[in-house]
Amino acid sequence: MKTFILSAIAFLIISIISSCKKSTAASAYTPVNSMTATIGSIYYVLGGMNELTIQGSNDTVSIQVSVQTNNKPLTARIYNENDSVYTAGFDFNQGTLENNNSTTNPFTATITSISATSLYVTFQGNVYGFDSTVIKKVVTNGVINYNN
Repeated sequence: MKTFILSAIAFLIISIISSCKKSTAASAYTPVNSMTATIGSIYYVLGGMNELTIQGSNDTVSIQVSVQTNNKPLTARIYNENDSVYTAGFDFNQGTLENNNSTTNPFTATITSISATSLYVTFQGNVYGFDSTVIKKVVTNGVINYNN
């Protein structure tokens, strides 16, 4: 009788396990504030989603604006290069000009609206080039207007 009960329990457990719905998609669950992807056959879960980078370019120029949130929600607000939580970054032509913690006119990016299909950002501030000497330029009237 003991053998029959143990066999019945084992059969029941095997039946339950084999009848559970299995997901073939590795990305069936993506934790909040993270990014997941399968590259080749390796599944990656990258936590600490805290940066949004927008890049625009043409044949000769590339501008990249980023905002970092230190794992806080990305919301409409001012992001300042000197803020320890809501930070802004700027890059022109892969490092030709960058933000560098200006105290007089820090680089800022202001997200004025963000939704599932659109993003509107203004940006401005001092940026610097670092060749043989430090070159300061002022960015004004920067706008990102994305609507899908």
